[in-house]
Amino acid sequence: MNEKLVRGPLLTTYLVLVTIVALFSFTIYVFGRHAMLSLYPAWAVYSLTAVAFLRLPATLGLWFWSRLAIVSQVLLTVIAIPICLAIGLRFSYLSIIGLAILIALFHKRWRDMPWGIGG
Repeated sequence: MNEKLVRGPLLTTYLVLVTIVALFSFTIYVFGRHAMLSLYPAWAVYSLTAVAFLRLPATLGLWFWSRLAIVSQVLLTVIAIPICLAIGLRFSYLSIIGLAILIALFHKRWRDMPWGIGG
């Protein structure tokens, strides 16, 4: 790995939190699917389940300094926000704050990061 890619305590803390949230979200969507289907349209539940599933490898990629992981996180959030807004989750746009933190934490390292994992 490039010597310039040193993970400080702030980035490590962020990655731990993002990993916990990603695992928790996926677990909730998988095991709480039936309850959610009684509250929200099926298309939204299945779409958000897919987003939660795809967020797992994207989160793992962040640990390995992958540019593709950052782009994936941004795209998954951009996909999830309108779905959440469409089903009445008004504060879902606040996830943009998480993206801003993600970009701020990885911005200086972007140039030295590989597109894949471990490249």
